[in-house]
Amino acid sequence: MTREDLNLFATRFAEFATWSTTKQVDYIAYYLLIQSNTECVTVAEIEQCLSLLDLRPYSRLAVYLSEEVKKKGGRYIKHQKGYRLERSAFDEIRLVVDAEPKRVQ
Repeated sequence: MTREDLNLFATRFAEFATWSTTKQVDYIAYYLLIQSNTECVTVAEIEQCLSLLDLRPYSRLAVYLSEEVKKKGGRYIKHQKGYRLERSAFDEIRLVVDAEPKRVQ
């Protein structure tokens, strides 16, 4: 994952920088799962992406992920080494990503 690749992903969405932090986190988690083809993402990896995108750090990131794991209908599943997007959340984001045109810079 490079800053350039991450920026290309984020610029596919109008006003990504103004989205709620939780929505940004969800899309970054999706990006990491797809791009790196890993089983899960970690808090540190998401924090690194926020930094590479020059976005403010999310101080409640670990709490947000943990709450979503515990919540009925939550967006994340706890994995041994991190977190995965729950299937319906993953598919919801995939539909939006696939519908967005790739922007040329």
